[in-house]
Amino acid sequence: MRTVLYAEPEQMDDWKAICKAYAEIVNAELLFVNETSCGVQYENGSFGHIYIDEMAEYIKATKGE
Repeated sequence: MRTVLYAEPEQMDDWKAICKAYAEIVNAELLFVNETSCGVQYENGSFGHIYIDEMAEYIKATKGE
């Protein structure tokens, strides 16, 4: 069974800021943010749908963890 992580209403401002920062880092347009994920469009026209757990893994990888 898969556990789906989500942002509580009081965490949404932080989650939105994380998604915005990610989009800026990868030169993408932030398309949406919801409780479980965010969507971006990359410069090459492709789309990404990033869930909270995937974002956590991305951040860990960039930090070398």
